Amino acid sequence: MQKVKYSVGFLFAFLIFWGCKKENAHTPISGSIGLDVLVKHHNRALGSIHVFLKNNVQDFPGRNDSLYDMRVETDANGMAHFSSLFPGNYFIYAHGWDPGVLDSVWGYKGAILSNQTVSNNQITIGIAVSE
Repeated sequence: MQKVKYSVGFLFAFLIFWGCKKENAHTPISGSIGLDVLVKHHNRALGSIHVFLKNNVQDFPGRNDSLYDMRVETDANGMAHFSSLFPGNYFIYAHGWDPGVLDSVWGYKGAILSNQTVSNNQITIGIAVSE
């Protein structure tokens, strides 16, 4: 009888936890377009820069990281990759540290993914960051 009580209690706790939704959770983006973002500062590619992507927006959402749908980091060649995107309006926001100038850098840029801008389901966009 004791075993049954623990099992029922565990099941009840699991259902409550599973049924709770996180407030302000973003809907995942998925489709077939790949987006590469090349981040540069003073015409030099930067690695280890955080790059954020916001879907379905017309204006820059701001510098609050939590407002964005996706996040990746640039590789050593300054390239960040987002995959499984749908056509639409996006904003890219990048920020991080440039060890070459010993300062933090940031920048943003709008991106439209459409038949006119995307070729073979792939697009590369450069973004300049500054102090």
